[in-house]
Amino acid sequence: SCPEVNTLQIALLNVDLTPQVSAARYEAAMAQCHARLARQGIDLSAYTTYNNAADVHDVIMALGYPAVDVYGVSYGTRVALEIERSFPQHVRSVILDSTVPTQLRLQPSVAGARTRVYAQLFAGCKADATCNKKYPNLQATFDALVTRLNAKPLHFTTTDGTSKKTYSVLFKGVDFYDFVWQVFYVSTFIKYIPDMIQQVSTGNTKLLGALYGILGFDTSTNLGVYYSVECAEGLPYTSAGEITQADRAYPAAVRTANTVSDLTDIAICRNWQVPTAPSWQLRPVFTHIPTLILEDQYDPITPPANGAAAAATIPSATQVRFPGLGHGAYLFSGSACPTTVVRSFLNALWATTTCVASMPGPAFV
Repeated sequence: SCPEVNTLQIALLNVDLTPQVSAARYEAAMAQCHARLARQGIDLSAYTTYNNAADVHDVIMALGYPAVDVYGVSYGTRVALEIERSFPQHVRSVILDSTVPTQLRLQPSVAGARTRVYAQLFAGCKADATCNKKYPNLQATFDALVTRLNAKPLHFTTTDGTSKKTYSVLFKGVDFYDFVWQVFYVSTFIKYIPDMIQQVSTGNTKLLGALYGILGFDTSTNLGVYYSVECAEGLPYTSAGEITQADRAYPAAVRTANTVSDLTDIAICRNWQVPTAPSWQLRPVFTHIPTLILEDQYDPITPPANGAAAAATIPSATQVRFPGLGHGAYLFSGSACPTTVVRSFLNALWATTTCVASMPGPAFV
């Protein structure tokens, strides 16, 4: 993990910086993290998807299991796919939940995934009679708000749900755009997004502050592991030009800031000093192992197209798309249907999916 970055993020909560200065501060914090990890003798090159898969195989062997069912969510699906490819001999079945295909290069995919989920939100609200009546011009309201906050940032207070400390936070339009995107990860929070947009547009930050207190201080991502993987497997095969071109998908009001941020990862990887993974690890996985692929309508980072890409080379794959859910249908959504689908698949290697048809979209408040 990189607590240096967590400390920086707290320090900058109420500071107005240009995207370039913000990126430089982040890059410096990651350099401090790298130096500390190196001093501690941690082999950063050991953290790869292949090694993660090999570790799982070693655990299976140590426990003496003849066959196992493998479940992976988000990046864990990439590990699960690598287990299917490199260590299939003791795998009975695999469940991929919010898929990251092995052939996917993450950075060029992010802008498209983010703009897709926003389009899904605006279309979903318009198609919902209650939401459309209450928020008839949601996209226009959101776009105007982002532009306005870029010119005149918003200040609000929030309380960290873990430490119980209260902070003042400054949001430009791009900060609000990025935070709303973060809310999509939590299925049970999606229903609040239109109301939060409407509230903020009128100067009411109560809901924003409450949600930020829950999501804005998350430290669960180990950035050291992330960069060891991404600097070996993704960014060496991705050019700055590709990222800049892909980021043209962003709305103009947030494009520059996000592109600057995305390109910073290239600089961080130059300092991370891990060897480039062999190109075969970025090839699609071909397997006949029974595989269940779970996809979500409102997934903000691993869109349903990712599951389709993985399924294209897995003849036995079953794809299931859940309406109304965000990231991680089985592990995170709290919905009964994904559990029913997963249990039926584990019991018979054939998924019962009838419950999907009766699932509603988000019950927008």
